[in-house]
Parts: sequence; C-alpha cells; structure tokens
Amino acid sequence: MRGCLRKVDVLCRYAGDEFVVILPESTESQANLVAQKIETAVQNLNLHRKITVSIGVTSYRDKMDRYALVRQADFALYRIKKLKKEKTKD
Repeated sequence: MRGCLRKVDVLCRYAGDEFVVILPESTESQANLVAQKIETAVQNLNLHRKITVSIGVTSYRDKMDRYALVRQADFALYRIKKLKKEKTKD
C-alpha cells in the first residue's frame, strides 16, 4: 500500500484487518484514485491464493469531529463490502 501513497500520506492499522489512510490536502476524487491504485496493487500481488480488498472513501467536512469522520468512513467501507457481496451473487 505504501507504494501507492505520497510521503505526506499516513498509513496505519486501524483494527485486525482494517487500515486507515490519511491523505492530507486531497480531494475525495483524488482519494478515490488512490483507492483504485491500492486495489489494483493488491490484485496484482503474486500470492498463493487470491485476496480482495474493500475500500471506503470519505472526506472531512467543516466542523466534523473525529468520531463522525470515523463513523462516515466505516459506513463507506461497509457499503462497498455489501455491494461487492451482491455482485458475487449475480
């Protein structure tokens, strides 16, 4: 993942298999491009078995506290996970 980020970006483990990437001075559109880069990089890994990632993107809005930002990010992540599960059922 670090190869998809700039030096000013912050990558950290959030929970078990979840990570947070903070992209200072980035628009939501730019963050979506980074998410696509990360997803492509994971798909191109030469592993013994295929793995997938789900990436939710959100952005800070005026007067939002950190709890609201994390809730919004969690919502975006679980929305993507749900969409991916629905696609695999088709």
